[in-house]
Amino acid sequence: MRSAMQLGWLVGLVLLGLVNARATHAEPTLELSFGVNTIRVSRTQLLSRSDVVDLNLAHDVIYGRVMTYRAIPLLSLIGKRATQRFDILEAAATDGYVSQLPMNVIKRGAAGGSMAWLAI
Repeated sequence: MRSAMQLGWLVGLVLLGLVNARATHAEPTLELSFGVNTIRVSRTQLLSRSDVVDLNLAHDVIYGRVMTYRAIPLLSLIGKRATQRFDILEAAATDGYVSQLPMNVIKRGAAGGSMAWLAI
């Protein structure tokens, strides 16, 4: 397990409900669109990645207590597909919440800067 301090200051702990459950019992999926290309990744596929870590937060600002999240670095998930062609990453949840993250902020994690994470 790694602590949030060991992993550096978190720019974004992405806790969006980015799921697309088309049927009641369908496994949630994350849909990534890069221009005209779309990739769908299931929760099982995300959890089986080799870069999954436990993020331990001593005081989660949302829940007001200690929380542990299974997460992957956002930059490794989107890879070079988005980092070379786009300036903004837009995350849209099924509940209508939309957030925009500048790619230059996300890319700083590769150079030892703050890391953006996707919690699963």
